[in-house]
Formats: sequence, structure tokens, C-alpha cells
Amino acid sequence: MSSPLPQLDLATCRSRQRRLLDAVSAHQLDLIVVTQIEHVQWLAGPRFLWYFQPSAALTPDGRLQLVAPRKWQGDAAADDVARYDAQWHSTLRNDQRAASLAVLRESLAALPMPRRVGVEYSSFGCHGNWPDGIEWVDIEPDLYRLRRRKDPDELACLRRAVAATGAMYRRAREIIRPGVSELEVFNALQTAAVLELGELLTGTGNDYQCGARGGPLAQGGPPASTAWTATGFRVRQLAPTWCSCSAKCCARHWPANGARAPRSERRSPSGPRPCFPSLFYSF
Repeated sequence: MSSPLPQLDLATCRSRQRRLLDAVSAHQLDLIVVTQIEHVQWLAGPRFLWYFQPSAALTPDGRLQLVAPRKWQGDAAADDVARYDAQWHSTLRNDQRAASLAVLRESLAALPMPRRVGVEYSSFGCHGNWPDGIEWVDIEPDLYRLRRRKDPDELACLRRAVAATGAMYRRAREIIRPGVSELEVFNALQTAAVLELGELLTGTGNDYQCGARGGPLAQGGPPASTAWTATGFRVRQLAPTWCSCSAKCCARHWPANGARAPRSERRSPSGPRPCFPSLFYSF
């Protein structure tokens, strides 16, 4: 299995590893373990597909151990890459987190038994079969704080995602007319973003339903075959995600008859503006 998704700059990943160690030095940790795909990417570089469960461990001397799916191929800012079986007979396993952490634990067997280990409290569980006596320390707030500072490789990914948002808005101006269905608009905007990026999106935006606020997971619901009316308008707030970068832009109001929405109904009179999320990775 090759990795078609882009990855971050590996030298910059090494710099982020050092920054993380400096940020949590007061905790006096013997080991750092990360299990969220976003944090693994931030530290090691590769972007794994959402249904995999890679993991990584960082030691105080700056050595990174990465655990990746067995068939993954690519480069990483890691001193060693171990493999776990993500599939059995070409079928994805349901216990990938347990399998990944078991391999991580085995790969660290030669190290002294850690007493204090930094983990992400929101996602780290008991799947690793770790020995008793370890004190677990929540470093997730430290990771989020560090990720608020964007490095050049992260900014480059954000700019590509923003460019896809611009292409979607341009296409929306061309096709929104009375009679066009929500599904037609949705499909056309997805196509515009994919053509701009040259590859598949890793996530889609919201606000595709006419006359309702919110996207597929909000009260507005997903796009349907409903057609635009001449007097109807839609709040469109796009957030295409590429390489896990969500480029969310301010909403625009498009009446189906081409007229401009009243100022009281416009949230962004000057046009779409990129709203960079406080966290670089978003789904």
C-alpha cells in the first residue's frame, strides 16, 4: 500500500519533536506516546488514512519510534519504523489500536521501564497492555498549544486548501440559478476542489442545504434533490479539507435569482475570507 497523501517536511518534524520535549520538560517524563493520527503526522510527517491507527513514542533523548500499517511505504522523521497488521486477508481489523500499541510496546522493550509517560488523555486507553506502576501524564493541552504555531510546511498545506475553497466559490457563482438542485451544487463544488488540488479531498465542508443553516452534521442536513427557487437563498460556508487542513471561509449568501442578498442577511459583505482554525488539523 503506497501513501498517496502528502506529508509534512521531515526536518521540520524533527524541530517539532524537540519543541515538544522542551514544552513538557517540567513533567519529567520518561516517554511520550501519541496515538491520534493528527499528532503522529505532526511529529513524524506521514499522513495516514483515517481508518488506520498508527502510533509513535518519543524518548527524552529525541528518538522517535513510529508504528505504521504493515503495507505502508514512505519516509518519516523517525529513528525506527515498526509495523502492525492492519488487515487480515485483505480485510481491515477492528482492533487496530490494540494491535498498533502492542507493537509499540514490543519495540520499546529494550528501554528501561518508564515511570512517567505523557499521553493524550482523550484517546489513550488501556489497549497497550502496559505494565503496572506507570504514572500517566496528560500532555494533550501541550500538544494543542504547540500546534497553534504554524510552521512553513503547515502554512503551505493551508494555502493549498484555501485555493480549493476559492475554486469552489468561483464555481458556485457560475452554477447557482433557479432550478439547480442541492446535489448538483454539491457535486460541482467537490469537483472544482478536486481539480484544483489534483487529488481527492480528505474531508468536505458544510452548508449545502438551501434555506437552512448548518451542514450534514447540523440541523440543516445533507444536500438533497431539492431545487432552488427564484427567491430562495442559501448560506454557504465552505470548509474543504486537504491533507487534514480545513480551510473554512466566511459564509456567503446567494439568492438563486442572482440578486444580492440584503445587507442584514450578509455575514461577509466583502466576500469570502479564509478563517484559519486555531488548530491546524480538523475534520
